[in-house]
Amino acid sequence: MHDALKERALIRTLGPGDFVHLEGDPAESVSAVLDGQLLVEAYPESSWEPVVIGVYGRGALIGVEALGAGERRRTSTVRAATNAQLATISRREVRDFAQHSSEGRELIADLLLDSLDAARSALLANAGGGVEIRLARWLLYCDDATGNSNGNGKMPVAITQQDLASLAGTRRPTVNKVLGEMRARAMIDVGRGRVTVTDRKRLVEWIAASAGDD
Repeated sequence: MHDALKERALIRTLGPGDFVHLEGDPAESVSAVLDGQLLVEAYPESSWEPVVIGVYGRGALIGVEALGAGERRRTSTVRAATNAQLATISRREVRDFAQHSSEGRELIADLLLDSLDAARSALLANAGGGVEIRLARWLLYCDDATGNSNGNGKMPVAITQQDLASLAGTRRPTVNKVLGEMRARAMIDVGRGRVTVTDRKRLVEWIAASAGDD
């Protein structure tokens, strides 16, 4: 977040399960993730149960729909998967900053482009390939989104197998089986409610080799 915006931001501290916002809430602010991991949820058509559609980590921007013109509503629910800290600034403050400086307008454009890049990466994770490839791509996506390292080795991605199943469009037993195979190849480690990419290079090479077999 730009220094000029940080000065106006409210620092929010969240615990696991706390909501940043709910789908349908007024889009009145944007937030930068200072620390922690968060999950994005939405309701599929004709479903009463939400599913995970994305993840956020340090440096991510949440709620870019608030930067658009006119009255906006949240298009998804965001909740903390771990302890998290956000810098939140009102839509009015951001728009005021943009209206009164060329630097502000450039910043808004950059923020929107970054958001589009993240959305494109999420779409590409499910772009073709079998369930093994889709899951591997999502693991890389989550690894990128959550920062990859905490300074003492690999940072676990705080995500359940059911959440991964939602992301990859499959079922939990299938995820369990595929993760077991990846773990046997020493590409990942799996724990309760977490997955750690332990050998990113090997995982990338495995995706390339598997895609070539299709």
